[in-house]
Amino acid sequence: MKIILLIAATLITFAINSTIFAQGSYTPFDGEVIRSVEVEFVNPGTDTAFLKTLEAKIIRNFFLYPSEKFNRVVVNAYLGKVRRISEVANADYEVSPAESGGLTLTLIIEIRRGADSKFRNFVYFHPDV
Repeated sequence: MKIILLIAATLITFAINSTIFAQGSYTPFDGEVIRSVEVEFVNPGTDTAFLKTLEAKIIRNFFLYPSEKFNRVVVNAYLGKVRRISEVANADYEVSPAESGGLTLTLIIEIRRGADSKFRNFVYFHPDV
């Protein structure tokens, strides 16, 4: 009977310890230096001026730049700011090792339907016309 209780106690202790370790927040890239931040559009369309403007807006709102250290919590927080941009339907990211060491952080952006047409409807009036 004592042996069965000892085995049960050991198994319960093992189960509790493995659960605690399984809930850790460590990722393999935490603390690595970010070498580049890239923006990739899922549905880019053909309006390059709109894409360049949107890319600049995304980078301004993301706040993580090369030479900073990767932290999953910080990346998710800044990604939330990118998702609140009116032209963005969805945003996600991928992390991959860079060739020169460090990490490449790629933002994957889905553009909201009709966002580029809103940009295209802007009319510029030249003062000499």
